[in-house]
Amino acid sequence: MGTESWWSKFISTQALGQVDECSALLQFKESFAINKSVSADPLAYPKVSFWTREGAGNRSNCCSWDGVECDEDFGHVIGLNLSSSCLYGSINSSNSLFHLVHLQRLDLSDNHFNFSQIPSRFGDDLSSLTYLNLSNSLFSREIPPEISKLSKLSTLDLSFNYQKVDDDSFPLKLTNANMRSLVQNLTAIKQLHLNWVEMYSTVPDILVNASSLTSLQLCGCRLNGEFPIGIFHLPNLEVLYVYYNSNLTGYFPNFNRSNALKKLNVAHTNFSGQLPTSLGNLHSLIVFVISSCNFHPNVPSSIENLTQLSYLSMSSFYDFSKGKMGEFPSFVSNLTQLEFLDLSDNEISGPIPRSLFQLKTLEYLSLSGNNLSGLVEFDQFSKLKKLKELDLSNNTLSVEIRNDLSATLPKLQTLALGYCNLTEFPNFLKNQSELTDLDLPGNIIHGPIPKWYWNATIETLLGLRLDENFLTGFDQYPGILPWTNLIFLTLGLNMLQGPLPIPP
Repeated sequence: MGTESWWSKFISTQALGQVDECSALLQFKESFAINKSVSADPLAYPKVSFWTREGAGNRSNCCSWDGVECDEDFGHVIGLNLSSSCLYGSINSSNSLFHLVHLQRLDLSDNHFNFSQIPSRFGDDLSSLTYLNLSNSLFSREIPPEISKLSKLSTLDLSFNYQKVDDDSFPLKLTNANMRSLVQNLTAIKQLHLNWVEMYSTVPDILVNASSLTSLQLCGCRLNGEFPIGIFHLPNLEVLYVYYNSNLTGYFPNFNRSNALKKLNVAHTNFSGQLPTSLGNLHSLIVFVISSCNFHPNVPSSIENLTQLSYLSMSSFYDFSKGKMGEFPSFVSNLTQLEFLDLSDNEISGPIPRSLFQLKTLEYLSLSGNNLSGLVEFDQFSKLKKLKELDLSNNTLSVEIRNDLSATLPKLQTLALGYCNLTEFPNFLKNQSELTDLDLPGNIIHGPIPKWYWNATIETLLGLRLDENFLTGFDQYPGILPWTNLIFLTLGLNMLQGPLPIPP
């Protein structure tokens, strides 16, 4: 999940495989059922189905099998890529996989290993591994401490091994030890992905010395303590995701122009402090998400210059206890490569600056849940040709939409304009044939839902929220709901009259 694939660079070899290793692979195959529903990738297929004995003496050349990579000189199996292979069953310590002691790269992601525990033999017997991906494969229970023995690893991905069934959850855990014990020997690590591993740990400061690290993903791990600020300065770090760790504190340092960060997401953490203007030096940044944190912009320079002032009351416009202050952060206009920007729920005030519409590469923009105010001329968004998702909800904005915008706006997939003082159904929706989610609650839209709208979105729409308006019903009563794939619909607190359509 999200890990760079070593397999994409692999060119198959026709070396003759070792007999015992080929037999081990066949035994591995027989230890699992094939269930095409367990792999999420739409291109998933059972690679092991094509593994068979053949040739003289019923010998197998496993080096030619799908997903198998062999050493050219000796025929040892050194790579096994069974990602999205529809495997279902448990892996235990007796599995023949651990006979492949020359393995260097192993990818078992996107399968279903039936909530089995990761066997300790991964660390004991597969000591040559440089790449290990067990993500999204429903392993559970405690990560064995033996994993820390894999000192040659450049990639370790144990993410998304979590499933909740009713009130029972089956997470992968690191609770008998801490994160430091897992990573302390991984001196060559480049990609460390432990998303949704339950660990209740601090982020170890030894990662400040992980100079090879390019991607660190620790989302939803229940981390606590203060995030080591030195990690932001790692010379090769491109991806840093620590979102959904509400007890994780931290702050941003000053960034220089040589910083390599491309993706930064600290949403739903307890990061706080000023947003340094040096964030504008991150010219390679394509993802920037700080939603639901405690950041605030810099104190205005006019205040900083009052060096002789002995007392200043700011209570009318600054709440120090919450750490919230100020207008739209000016450094954003320097992040010209941004594709994904989420500043929601940060109490940003004032108008949306026109400089935002110069970010030509934006595909996702969320500014919801702030204190933004003023008039928004919606035609400005026609400048963002790649925009697919837009959320301006829950501010104090007034959005003005001209009736002649249909041909100029980008094709949106998600549009949320809740509480934006809209007075009518926007006409530009006639041409929004790719829309899957539309949120327009809390406006002052009058009259019926126009027929042209459901004609435009009849096959694409999944979610529609129109509550808290002045809608009277449907134009040309359809009898049954017109949207064939609709999952979610809210129409409460309107002025509906007559019968409502029923689900298809």
